[in-house]
Amino acid sequence: MNERWFLLSRVILIVYISTTNLGSSPSSVSRTYLSNTPKLIPVATGVAAQQSNNGQEIKHIVPLDRIVSGGPPPNGIPIDNPKFVSVADANKFLQDSDLVLGVSLNGETRAFPLLILVWHEIVNDKVGGVPVAVTYCPLCFTGQIFNRTIDWKVVVEFGTSGIIQ
Repeated sequence: MNERWFLLSRVILIVYISTTNLGSSPSSVSRTYLSNTPKLIPVATGVAAQQSNNGQEIKHIVPLDRIVSGGPPPNGIPIDNPKFVSVADANKFLQDSDLVLGVSLNGETRAFPLLILVWHEIVNDKVGGVPVAVTYCPLCFTGQIFNRTIDWKVVVEFGTSGIIQ
């Protein structure tokens, strides 16, 4: 079953890439949130911060004093009980060029607009009776969909830490 999830996520990614403007320059993309290309900054100098945990040394690539609150509290931005609208209602606020992450499972299909995911990053939902997490990273324009069930028994919720560097 895990192979099917892996294959499904890859198919969705291929469809997403083939239907987006990834080959175009950022200035040709019409939506504001895509037109601001982030600047590259150097990551680390190779020196890891160190911390002790009950006598065991823990190395951190990012010094702990550089990790700060990102604004929203932990799990403050994911959507846990999504509400959906009809295609007719979605056409009132979505344009033909707007991107979505799509998933179809057990005969049920859902579209998750990037206009919403860019702010919330994670949606915990059920599609076709399967608990899924729809995730999107606005920094690297990457979307993935995961099965939220561990060992087909325990359903988990994906969340955010609320901290950034």
